[in-house]
Amino acid sequence: MERPPTMGRVQTLFSEARGMTELACRIQRFQDMVQDRGLTCAIVSVPHDVTYLTGYRSYWEDGPAMLAMAPGEKPIVVIPSALLCPFPSLDEVDVRPYENYPGQSEGSGYLNLARQVVDVLRRWRVRGAMIGVEIEHVPHFLIEFLQLKIADLEVADITSLLQEQRLVKSNAEVDALCESARVASVGQEAARCALVEGRSEIEVAADARRAMEVEVGEIVEVSLDVVCAARTSVDSIGGLPSGNVCGKGGVLVCDIAPRVDGYWGDSCSVLSVGDPPAGICDMHGVLREAMVLGLEAASPGVLASELDGVIRDHVRHAGFECYQHSGHGLGVTKFERPVLSPANYEPLRKNMVITLEPAAFCEGVGGIRLEQMVHITDSGARLLFDHSPENADSAFRALKSAFTGE
Repeated sequence: MERPPTMGRVQTLFSEARGMTELACRIQRFQDMVQDRGLTCAIVSVPHDVTYLTGYRSYWEDGPAMLAMAPGEKPIVVIPSALLCPFPSLDEVDVRPYENYPGQSEGSGYLNLARQVVDVLRRWRVRGAMIGVEIEHVPHFLIEFLQLKIADLEVADITSLLQEQRLVKSNAEVDALCESARVASVGQEAARCALVEGRSEIEVAADARRAMEVEVGEIVEVSLDVVCAARTSVDSIGGLPSGNVCGKGGVLVCDIAPRVDGYWGDSCSVLSVGDPPAGICDMHGVLREAMVLGLEAASPGVLASELDGVIRDHVRHAGFECYQHSGHGLGVTKFERPVLSPANYEPLRKNMVITLEPAAFCEGVGGIRLEQMVHITDSGARLLFDHSPENADSAFRALKSAFTGE
């Protein structure tokens, strides 16, 4: 089966309009962190971290990509040869291919990848050194192969370095996330139009996906959590879409998260076929209020647990329950730090992008949730792109007015 044109090849995240200085800054920051840790070099293997530092993303079935970095050296990304065409050149990163298809070379694709990484380290005269790896992700065979081929090589975990670097977004990243939020809103509008009596969850989800792909003009990686509220539970307000048909008065929890140019959007709304049950209306009103409270409370310095408490306490005081988080960070991954939960004491920082995700459950009625993407600024929280017809600012005023009566 022939793949769509955007699949099976490396794609650049950074258009000429965004410029390459963004990428150069990321690389330099990470190289400085590697050097400060006293490491000779680093091997980055987590796909979204390779994307973050190189601007390239690949598809795992073609074979993994790995990035070798060392202070003072030009980074080298090692990728399957099938991804080389077309492959836009970058001044900041060199590219080395390895054969990954059976019969094209001796050995497996993983062995060919390991050989290329060893060759890079030898070129940099790495020996008797400490190198950084993402210890929970890097293939164990690669570490063994490196230690077999390069004398006195030791490894240290660098997972937290990149997690920390990705927490605070640049202006270009905020713009990219805003675009992903906009595309998510296209999916939400399509879902609203698609939900009529007699249609199934999977049909609504398919229409939402198609609308986003038409909008973007290419295949979109997307997470579609579209499920009838009656099928939810107290600790799982959501699920994968099925053939379950929405009848009159049926309520759909519609969580749509597209990945656009490597950055994830996220959104959730509550849709109904005709008038929803009274219990759902009550929960929805409480969640709208909780969203306003979260928007007002979110600012630099506020702990993730404190913001979670503002949202969660309002839901519980209204007589509803939910054990899930109240939001999370996102960027090149759909779910990253900070997670808004009672046990997370991490403070919010300026230029973080998070979601606010109040949820509620009532036995015999079901569960629903709302979700909006929020940019943390000096002056508080800013909705990136509200997935209602109003723009972000007027939507916030409307939400606040509904809660305060102002």
